[in-house]
Amino acid sequence: MSNMKLEKKITRRDAEKILALLSTALNADEAVIKSDSLYLDIDSCSKLKLAMKIKKSSATVKLRCYSSKEHIDEHHMEQGEVKYKTLKKGMKKSFEEIEKHLEQDLMPPQEIITKFLTHSAIMTAMPDYGDEYYNEYEKACEIMKYAFEKADMTEMKAAFREIKNIKEICHKAYK
Repeated sequence: MSNMKLEKKITRRDAEKILALLSTALNADEAVIKSDSLYLDIDSCSKLKLAMKIKKSSATVKLRCYSSKEHIDEHHMEQGEVKYKTLKKGMKKSFEEIEKHLEQDLMPPQEIITKFLTHSAIMTAMPDYGDEYYNEYEKACEIMKYAFEKADMTEMKAAFREIKNIKEICHKAYK
């Protein structure tokens, strides 16, 4: 289970804004709430707890999102808040999806490629998990991206095979 917890001291005005954002998002069936003091992906929450202590000029907000699934969103990746294990689970899913499409001689969807390449870039920025393989891996990812943009199935498959090969070598060394 992946949980998100936020505890923040804010102004009373910001507390009012957070409640309004939550209310609007829930009523409009929106998936993401963004503001200066809050970022929350409601779709990832199976349970949401909100507690506020209000004082004269400030408030303390405690917000907890309980999730029944491992969830990686772009905001938390950009903030460097993704755990390696969670990242790898997300990569495994998109890797398998790409592989499945290529085996059927189909180009994978843009969103799967983008997700995989984004996760790959984050992974290779994390030290101590196979640093010596990262340059080679990044080059293979770049070739796959280029092949995808050209819609070159032959080059796409070759690049994916190279990524798979590097992955297998790295995992042997680190597992």
